[in-house]
Amino acid sequence: MAKNDALPLTELTRDDLSLLPPRPQNGHKGTFGRVLIVGGSLCMSGAGYLSAKAALRAGCGLCEICCPLENRVIYQTQLPEALLTCYTREEPTKGLPDALARADAVAFGMGLSQGEVTKKLLFAVLTGCGRPLVLDADGLNVLASEKPLFDLLRRYPAPVVLTPHMGEMSRLTGLSIAELKSDPLTYAAALAEKTGAVTVLKSDKTVVTDGKSATRNVFGNSGMATAGSGDVLAGITAAFLARGMNAYDAARCAVLAHALAGDAAKETRGENGMIASDIIDGLCTVLP
Repeated sequence: MAKNDALPLTELTRDDLSLLPPRPQNGHKGTFGRVLIVGGSLCMSGAGYLSAKAALRAGCGLCEICCPLENRVIYQTQLPEALLTCYTREEPTKGLPDALARADAVAFGMGLSQGEVTKKLLFAVLTGCGRPLVLDADGLNVLASEKPLFDLLRRYPAPVVLTPHMGEMSRLTGLSIAELKSDPLTYAAALAEKTGAVTVLKSDKTVVTDGKSATRNVFGNSGMATAGSGDVLAGITAAFLARGMNAYDAARCAVLAHALAGDAAKETRGENGMIASDIIDGLCTVLP
């Protein structure tokens, strides 16, 4: 693949957070958008929790988690601010259509695993949602292994943000990680053009592109290379979409806010001691 020298590339600056929508003083929780998190399978509830809490810290007015029934008590205890729609393995999409209809944006895939339940959930989202969508983690892994789902993605009627790390990007494209690292911008732009989705290719210098423009992140630190960090980014991105931002601006502002929050966490926790929830706490100090 030829290097894409024609694609405009800028670097994120702190001033880019000015793109966030203003918060009117007479607003209410509905004003600031409702996020649906479809994530957190049995024994992996942390992913859904981190995404949902990040979405709330990023300013959405309401957050609902669609999760296995076994996780209900966990989420009600950990995050009482979140609403819940619970499903069973036998009926994984029960309640999902109503939850999708209530949402202003959806984040899908964090900690879901790659089994039949996830495939059924993703099919239901891609065929029955029509809301701005963030696909992350196991949502991307299932997408890579199921061509019919990939075809549905290309026909999806609303904005989509894909958030692969290098391993997930390798599965999506069939390219080696070494190839991807040699020119992440070109390969991210190619995926964006192929799918029509904004692509966030995560690394130490994350690239965000819609295939026409591109932005590179220059903030963050090694402490952010910790379990759950990507779940936090997915939740922030969904919150910005729910607040009415277009997909490209929501994605690049989410990457920026996530990185700056990680730098804020570094000041209090250090790079060795940082965990994903510290990044969420950092949002409170970096968002206007």
